[in-house]
Amino acid sequence: MWEDINRSQFGGELKPLAALDWGELSGENGIGAHGVFFPRSRCIVIDQKFKFDDEAIREGNEEEKRKAEQAYCLLMHEMVHQALYQKRADKPGGHGATFLAEAERISKQMGQELPTSDNVKRWPFHVNLSDFIKQL
Repeated sequence: MWEDINRSQFGGELKPLAALDWGELSGENGIGAHGVFFPRSRCIVIDQKFKFDDEAIREGNEEEKRKAEQAYCLLMHEMVHQALYQKRADKPGGHGATFLAEAERISKQMGQELPTSDNVKRWPFHVNLSDFIKQL
């Protein structure tokens, strides 16, 4: 997923991550997030409740497909933070003007609903994974 998003939304310009993994972020022992980018270690962690089964998706399991779509959205969101850190943007960990501008750019490119300052923390709202799923 990371390579797909890097190529399609960032022109392949993001530096490879040191790690991309699942973890307990939103549960009892979590930090109250669904995804997080750790700039010092160049890692992205997505909440384990979005972990999906490739085989089940190939078999047409809609619940697994929904989890994959959510994971893809979360990863894309965290990759915007990664891009902003890489560019040394102002407040790269927040959801202010620089994050909103990048989210708007990607949304326009994808033909998706544009985020606003009120809902940018939940952006992207939906992605079509049909091409990605064909690769599984």
